[in-house]
Amino acid sequence: MNLFASKLKNLRKNKRIGIRTLAHKLGVSYTYISHIEAGRVIPAEKLIRKIARFFKVNAEELLVKSGKIPKDVKKIIYKHPEEVIYLLRESFANYTPHPSKTEVIEKFFNKFKNKYQIKSLTFIAEDNIIESLKAIPDESIDVGIAIPAFDIEEVYNPFLMGETKKEEYLISLSEKWLSEYQRVLKPQANLFVFSIPKYLIYFATYLDNHMTFKYWFAYETKINSHGIPLIPNQLGIILFVKDKNKFLINKVREPHKKCLACGDFLADWGGKKHLRNPDGTVISDVWVDLPDSTKYWPFKHYIPEEAFHRILKLSMKPNNNALIAPIGGIHYDVGA
Repeated sequence: MNLFASKLKNLRKNKRIGIRTLAHKLGVSYTYISHIEAGRVIPAEKLIRKIARFFKVNAEELLVKSGKIPKDVKKIIYKHPEEVIYLLRESFANYTPHPSKTEVIEKFFNKFKNKYQIKSLTFIAEDNIIESLKAIPDESIDVGIAIPAFDIEEVYNPFLMGETKKEEYLISLSEKWLSEYQRVLKPQANLFVFSIPKYLIYFATYLDNHMTFKYWFAYETKINSHGIPLIPNQLGIILFVKDKNKFLINKVREPHKKCLACGDFLADWGGKKHLRNPDGTVISDVWVDLPDSTKYWPFKHYIPEEAFHRILKLSMKPNNNALIAPIGGIHYDVGA
């Protein structure tokens, strides 16, 4: 049941009137009211305002609960998107995630914290990113992982020329919190930025004026093609370091590939299998071996959990401090 359906049902019961009576008062069929209360349909704005007048409640509240934005408010949002978002976040600075999401977030990070012996692991939700980052002390973080809060499948079209106002705002906002990352990172720290190639170009250009570029990692994934040619088939991670003279990265190995049919190794090492490293092969900067994720975590923006593991393997030392923001960028199977 959606929020509007639940609200309407409560209003009707509190007034102690039946569905047929309400339908008669509103000039609609009783089956239509039944469908609304069951969450199967959302009424038009005109009927919602009529319901508000009948029950003497705020029409704006009912419109929002139904998923409809009042027309005058919609015009303001479209005309001043950046100012509206800023004012809302400033007004509700004490916003906290829904308890169920918070529990999932804690479960996710506790697993990584224990596995990689992370001394302190700080994660920041999508809301109030800048203010949250400002509260972190200067040069206190060893590894930073930045995941811009973009809906990848919604915005990724390599044939789209020019940026929408929404994209321009998101890019501008990302630069602000990337600036905060630079402040909180230790001199020897690594910064990984995850996104699609389209946006990594902007972030790399910005960061190149402040840090040193080291690697661009690409990994194979599946993105909805939206019927366009040359289906996008990779996401990316750029690695920048704060001090190029103190750059450190771990050597990460993955198991040698085997034949699915016979179970033997695909490579023969020139007949010298005894020289094969038992820990596997050193990974390259192109990741085609990670399983692609098909389920979404509570957020639409995602990074497969396997890729997150690999980033930590590359950069974490025991008792390091790590920072991840925004949390909306991580994909995790809550059933794990």
